[in-house]
Amino acid sequence: MSRMVSKRADPTIGRALCDIAEVSAALYCSKRHVIRMAERGLMPPPVRLGSLVRWQRGAIEAWIQNGCPAMCAKKEVANAS
Repeated sequence: MSRMVSKRADPTIGRALCDIAEVSAALYCSKRHVIRMAERGLMPPPVRLGSLVRWQRGAIEAWIQNGCPAMCAKKEVANAS
């Protein structure tokens, strides 16, 4: 007996981790902007699985619900020139 899957079913249901495409779609921004925010500590840190970079879905959803506050912004280093 084959199991029918609805074409409208959300493929992200039940998944604990999301990739950069899903994060950028949730934030309505580019993938590059997500990378910049992560590098600057402005969003929840990613989880690295070998060469893969993923974010905890719950952490991203909670962060968005809280208005996207900076997580631990790195201080900018002043140029000595």
